Amino acid sequence: MVTINKLLQQAVIDGVLECPVCGGRLEPDAEHCGDCGWTNPLVELGFI
Repeated sequence: MVTINKLLQQAVIDGVLECPVCGGRLEPDAEHCGDCGWTNPLVELGFI
């Protein structure tokens, strides 16, 4: 299970998120993964 802290670290350090469902790469401010539709909690919960 991926945590908000892990996603925030990826966003700040790497500048990109790795989708925990399919492994695709997405911009930190993307609402959904373009490959599998995973909802990005950083956007959904208002962190970004």
